Amino acid sequence: MKKLTAQQRLFLRAGSVINDFERNNFKVSADVASRAEELKPQLLYMVRYDKSFRFEAELFLNGLVLATKQAKGQDVLAEFKAVCERINAALEARC
Repeated sequence: MKKLTAQQRLFLRAGSVINDFERNNFKVSADVASRAEELKPQLLYMVRYDKSFRFEAELFLNGLVLATKQAKGQDVLAEFKAVCERINAALEARC
């Protein structure tokens, strides 16, 4: 099995948190919310400095931001679902 890059591991963790939000109807524990907050600066760094993964990092960052907003009671579900579809499409294109 091929070893994952640091970027791929970060995307895997971000995708896992996004799935946790969605699976639990945006009612998540403090642990999931804190994991989302921990990942945001790392993804933002990639958006700014990693040209090869900038697009995907931006999509995951948007997904985490929208999931957090939805969990806090803002109605951004349609936008969240659209971002999730774009994430899936981007990952399929990379494979």
